[in-house]
Amino acid sequence: MTKTLIAFSVLAAAVAQPALAETFTRDGSTYTYTVEKQGKVTLISGRIEDTKQPFRFRVSGTRVNGSIDGRWVSFSTRDVVSSKPGAQAAVIAAR
Repeated sequence: MTKTLIAFSVLAAAVAQPALAETFTRDGSTYTYTVEKQGKVTLISGRIEDTKQPFRFRVSGTRVNGSIDGRWVSFSTRDVVSSKPGAQAAVIAAR
């Protein structure tokens, strides 16, 4: 199992955001993403700029499912931690 270190403060703010391009930087990598609300589901898609790795997440209830560069990921929204200074990053297991 490969572990990918990713901080997604986007999930914390995703529910109220329209489909506008946003960015944040974490551990020297810049993430560009859009957030789109479709009924009770929130779709987050984007890429890691320096590696060009695409990611796409589907947030429904308390679960996040999706892919990072074609690798499947699934985790609880409880595992998401803000990327603000001093916060711990979420470790996501990819299969």
